[in-house]
Amino acid sequence: MRAQVFFLFLMFATNQTSWANDIQVISEEEQVSHAPHINTENEPYYPNIRPMWAFEFTGSLSALGTSPSIPNKGSAKVRAVAFQIDFQPPWIQKLGVLSLGPSLQLYPVSPYQGITSKALGSLWSTGGQVKYQAYFFKQQPIVPVVGYTIDWWNYTLADSNKGRIIAKGPILGLMLLLNILEPESAFEFFLNWGIARNYLVAEYRFLSGSDSNISFTGGSIFFGLRFEL
Repeated sequence: MRAQVFFLFLMFATNQTSWANDIQVISEEEQVSHAPHINTENEPYYPNIRPMWAFEFTGSLSALGTSPSIPNKGSAKVRAVAFQIDFQPPWIQKLGVLSLGPSLQLYPVSPYQGITSKALGSLWSTGGQVKYQAYFFKQQPIVPVVGYTIDWWNYTLADSNKGRIIAKGPILGLMLLLNILEPESAFEFFLNWGIARNYLVAEYRFLSGSDSNISFTGGSIFFGLRFEL
């Protein structure tokens, strides 16, 4: 009797181990089958995506042209940091990419003493821009850009003078598609974050605006990154 009980227990333990091994093997196979294959050639939908939204981060080491008129400016440098969000209607992108959206710009002055009330936040603007990208085929490496921007400027000078200016002007630029440089990394970026196209941006922005305290007319070169999803 004891021998029969021991034999039944041994069979049960063996079957349990076999089932556990089978489950582990099945689980490993499922993980492999669901793992993403980072190969854009096997994912034809990826290059054909028409991004609806875009985020752009740019900056300039010499903003507002070569000689903006700001009281007591002297040889101080006006730089710029810009952020914008764009909406890109996907249903018209066969004719190129049209985008429009709001923007925020900060213009730090260095050195700021005697010119603005503080280093960051004394010169800033919000506004909007509309742009057109000459994007006509998938994975196009170089994309020309034209656009127009209108900014509502706000400033606070060291002598406590405050004011607002409407500044506007055209935009000309080129964008380099970074996806073609590292296609597998770009596709993995798409899987993780939903970003379909990554660009290196170079833009020439011509702005003009003035009031009784500040005046500027000229172009500035901006460099940055653009992410479209």
